[in-house]
Amino acid sequence: MRLDRLLQLNWNLNLISILNQSRKINLILDIFFAYKNFSKSYLVKKEQFNTERATLFLAFTSAVILFVANIPSAFFSPPFDIVNGSYEIYLGLLLFISVFFVPLFLYFVAALLHIILFFFKGQGSFYDCRLAVFWSINVSAPILLFKGLLATLFNNNDYLYIINIFLGVLLGWIVSSMVSESEKFKSKYPFFIVLSLVVIFSEIPEYYVWSFGIV
Repeated sequence: MRLDRLLQLNWNLNLISILNQSRKINLILDIFFAYKNFSKSYLVKKEQFNTERATLFLAFTSAVILFVANIPSAFFSPPFDIVNGSYEIYLGLLLFISVFFVPLFLYFVAALLHIILFFFKGQGSFYDCRLAVFWSINVSAPILLFKGLLATLFNNNDYLYIINIFLGVLLGWIVSSMVSESEKFKSKYPFFIVLSLVVIFSEIPEYYVWSFGIV
């Protein structure tokens, strides 16, 4: 009798493991298929993820993606001097922040964005907006990881800023496509233009700003 229970328990655990692995594979496939049509991929994900638990899952995966994508810059240009080879401690601190605080920050960003877009006749709900923000970050994973890889290979290279602007504008297109769809805007281009300008001005090096006399 005990042997039967153990076999049943082992079968259940194997089934759970297979299902979890299947979900991971499906998520990866959904990310790559989303590049066919970003707006449509959001609508599909909205039908699949209709609970807050599912949305929270996307928030955590977004935090992990952002953590992995920022590992190169964390090593090459840390915000403070790392001495005595304490990179492991610094990386562990970043992981802790990413897991426990970044999801909350993403909820805050989605809420703030939803409030701002409400004044521009946004008609979506807060749930729709945060789902669009979280899913857009997941879909942007290949670009974010590629951007992090470039930061490793071409650290402090002037041409890296140009590439970052191009990738940033592409990220802006992904976000604007999904968020505009969630807010039921007639066109995604106004929001895309705003995001593109934000990306361009945030990536311009300070010496370029000085050379044009911009204070």
